[in-house]
Amino acid sequence: MAQVFANPQTQHRQMVVELPHRSGQTVRLVRSPLNFSASPVTHQAPPRLGEHSLQALREELGLSDAQVAGLVARGVV
Repeated sequence: MAQVFANPQTQHRQMVVELPHRSGQTVRLVRSPLNFSASPVTHQAPPRLGEHSLQALREELGLSDAQVAGLVARGVV
């Protein structure tokens, strides 16, 4: 990642963005290369690893609370 942040094109296009993260730290990211004058792109820090896993299992896969609890108990999630 250091090479990406140091790249002259990345720097010239001002693509490096620092965002606050829910962890309390600042996250350094490369923003979208697209620039829209009428509707600017907004950026947000990515979720933490596994932050939405249980929600996805329930809402996207339709697993019950008991099924999710079973996966957690077995160390799958």
